[in-house]
Amino acid sequence: MMLDLHKENLLHRDYKPSNLLIDPKDGSLCLIDHGLAMVEGDKDGKFAKGTIAYHSPDTQNGKITKKSDIWTLGVILYEMLTKKLPFNADCFSILYADGKDLVFPKTVPTVLQNLIRNLLNPDPEKRPPLEAAQKILGSYETSSTSA
Repeated sequence: MMLDLHKENLLHRDYKPSNLLIDPKDGSLCLIDHGLAMVEGDKDGKFAKGTIAYHSPDTQNGKITKKSDIWTLGVILYEMLTKKLPFNADCFSILYADGKDLVFPKTVPTVLQNLIRNLLNPDPEKRPPLEAAQKILGSYETSSTSA
């Protein structure tokens, strides 16, 4: 879903759990609310929009790219695994947010902890490519369902 948008140079700009729906019949994921979507590099992209709790530090500095969406994936994964947001939802906290010091429940596998910390790197150039995150998540899903 995110990868499909990125291949078209599109940014959703409002990824959050309430915009992700799961089909109860087949478990597929559907992204809704494309009202803030934009083409990467569009001049409108200099302004952060959407829900601040899911903004990356770079969006607060007017740099909205695919790497901003990758940060948001880290926020959503952290929230799914811990039932709380990784950072305070205000502009000041988001500017200085860094995933390296996050605390996880003991039940969260180290591979997922490391992935989320990397997704939440404050330096967008150090965040892993979406394909690498997808590969890690896919291998974890395969190993957990075969157990």
